[in-house]
Amino acid sequence: MLEQVGHRLDREVERVFNLAEAEGLTGMGITNYIEEHIDLANVLRTSSREWDGGYVIADRPEAVNLLQYVIRGGYVLLSGIRMMK
Repeated sequence: MLEQVGHRLDREVERVFNLAEAEGLTGMGITNYIEEHIDLANVLRTSSREWDGGYVIADRPEAVNLLQYVIRGGYVLLSGIRMMK
C-alpha cells in the first residue's frame, strides 16, 4: 500500500512540476507551486485501485478513534451506518 501511494505521489509531483515549468517558474517558485497545486485526492484515488480492502486512512490521529468499525455478515457498521460491502 505504501509503495503504491509513494509511486503515485512521485507521479503527481512530476505532473505539477511540469505545469510549474511550463509557466516559467524556477527554484523555490516551483516548490511553492507544487505545495499549492498538488492533488492528494488524485494520489489516493489512483493508488487505491489495486487495494483489496481493509484499510482506513485518516488525516488526524484523533480521527482514528472515531473510525471504530465492525464487520458482521457481509455488512460494515461504521458510526452507526450500515453499508454494504
